[in-house]
Amino acid sequence: MIFVVIDAETPRKTRPDARQRIANYTEPALLLQFLTSRYSFERVLGFLPDYGRVRRSLESNAIASRRRGFRAPDGAAVRGVFERHFQRGWSDLRADWERQMAGSVAPAAAGHQLVLRQKTYATIRNFEMWLLAQRSRAEPRRIASVRRAFTAVNVAIRGGRLDDAEARLQEAVGLVNDLKRPMLVTHASFRVTWASKPG
Repeated sequence: MIFVVIDAETPRKTRPDARQRIANYTEPALLLQFLTSRYSFERVLGFLPDYGRVRRSLESNAIASRRRGFRAPDGAAVRGVFERHFQRGWSDLRADWERQMAGSVAPAAAGHQLVLRQKTYATIRNFEMWLLAQRSRAEPRRIASVRRAFTAVNVAIRGGRLDDAEARLQEAVGLVNDLKRPMLVTHASFRVTWASKPG
C-alpha cells in the first residue's frame, strides 16, 4: 500500500525510532480508518491507486530528496486526488481527522498494547536486518530460538497478557544479544589478526 501522511517529516535511521514507525504505519492507518468511516471502504480503495501514482514514494519530500534523481511530487496534483475522491481539500479533511483524534480517549490497556506492539515490531525488524548483514554466519539453531521467542511475545500480546509479553520480549532481546556477542567478538578478532599480518 503506497500511503503516507503528506507532510510527515520522518527521520531516516538504520534502526527506525517510534516517530518513524508512527509516521510510516500508525498515522496512515488512522487516516485510512477515518476516511473509511466517513466515506466508505469502496471510495478509499478507489482513492489509493491515484494517490500512489502522484506521490510515488512512502517517504516525505525532505527524506526522499536526499536520493539522487529525486523528483518532488506535484503538490497540486496530490491535493487534487483528495478533492476528486472526497469532494473536500486535504486541509479540511486533516482538520476534521485531527479533531476526531483529539476528542478520542484510548483505554490505558489499548495504549500499552500499541506501544508494546511497536517495540516488538522494531526489535524484530532490527534483528532481521542484522541477520541479513551476517550472510548466513549465524547458527541456524540459535536463529530459530530467537524467532520462537518473538512468536511467544506476539502470542502473549494477542492474548492480552501484556505483562507476560513484556517479560517475553526481554527474554527475546537477551537471546538476540547473546547471539550477537560471539559474532562481534569473532569479527573484531579477525580484523585484529588481519591487520597484524606483515606486509
